[in-house]
Amino acid sequence: MVEIAINNVITSSTARVVLDALRGREAVTILLDSRGGSAFAGLQIYLALRQHPGNVTVIVTGIAASAASLVAMAGDKIVMKPGARLMLHEPVATVEEARVGDLKATATLLERIGRAMASAYAQRAGKRADDLAEVMKAETWFGDEEAVAFGLADEVEGKRPASIAALSQKFWRDYDRRHAHARGSICVDADGRFERRR
Repeated sequence: MVEIAINNVITSSTARVVLDALRGREAVTILLDSRGGSAFAGLQIYLALRQHPGNVTVIVTGIAASAASLVAMAGDKIVMKPGARLMLHEPVATVEEARVGDLKATATLLERIGRAMASAYAQRAGKRADDLAEVMKAETWFGDEEAVAFGLADEVEGKRPASIAALSQKFWRDYDRRHAHARGSICVDADGRFERRR
């Protein structure tokens, strides 16, 4: 088994290390504690892990935010350590001194990457990509059990499985309360259907 620790900002160098370690068909465990980094590098790692022929386990040991949360979605099994957190948001670019054409091109690229990320989250959670795009837009944090309830992780290490339906309802009640002021925020009804607040 190959074990890879990603515990810093995700860069192209991080992607190279991961890709080099994926040679062969061995099972891989990713120990993940990162606030994120490059969306491009995160997507590259995600795709490489998804295509790896061996089993991939991702263990979120602390925080998997931004691009790191995308990397987490590549696991055949995703385990949250107690107290671990996931954070999903839209991709971000820092731009200094750019022409209008450059800004438009950057915005288009960010939209495409954002759609790819929303699709990856949605595939994992068994939900619609449009719904996950709304979750990303709101910059949403998930606790360990919330991530399991939402479908973004399989288990919290060392905790007995609770009722996923009950956890899911609690998560969305809390989410709706926190975002009640926001036009366009989303909530879920008792049957798990998404509704958008107008």
